[in-house]
Amino acid sequence: MFREASGDRQLLCAVRNFCSICGLSMGDENVWHVVDAPAAKWISYALKRGAEPAGVFTTYEVPGHHACMLYAAVACPFLASPTVRRAFDGVVPAKVSDPVPAGTRRGSVSAVAEFGSCQVRTLPGGGYQVDLARPRTIHTYRGGSELLPLLRDAIADEPLRPAPADELFGPDERRVERDLRRTLHAKGAVAAGGI
Repeated sequence: MFREASGDRQLLCAVRNFCSICGLSMGDENVWHVVDAPAAKWISYALKRGAEPAGVFTTYEVPGHHACMLYAAVACPFLASPTVRRAFDGVVPAKVSDPVPAGTRRGSVSAVAEFGSCQVRTLPGGGYQVDLARPRTIHTYRGGSELLPLLRDAIADEPLRPAPADELFGPDERRVERDLRRTLHAKGAVAAGGI
């Protein structure tokens, strides 16, 4: 259920460097994320000319594996269609920095983009944001179905991965909250304001 994503589970994935879709480690791989216009247009324009777009693309949504982000762009109604509007406000449990307001449209062009740098920062007073930089590859699309051939190829190329850990997908929200607090404390994120 894309619309019922838990902010705490998303942040736990971010600080542990897990994919936000499958919950498995991303290891040393570059991360992928779905971006909307104007970011999709800007990244595409720069990469087609052999340049690397400068700047940081900030989001509150956690990135993931190539195949997983392609799947999200195909399966999530909001990401798959330029005419769909978000029906309710963005996720609030983890006090995200920039929730998407109800009624927001995705935009006419979106993209699944690969980034060479990802930094997750906790914010003063709670919450977090994800800073993505150094775009490497981009797949622009108008409708998610355009990405189906890429998704099939990405799934075929995916390495065999173990099953995800139960704590990210089990029904115990208190366990997720405890794991998140322990992980943030161990990384010093609560005191330092960064991960």
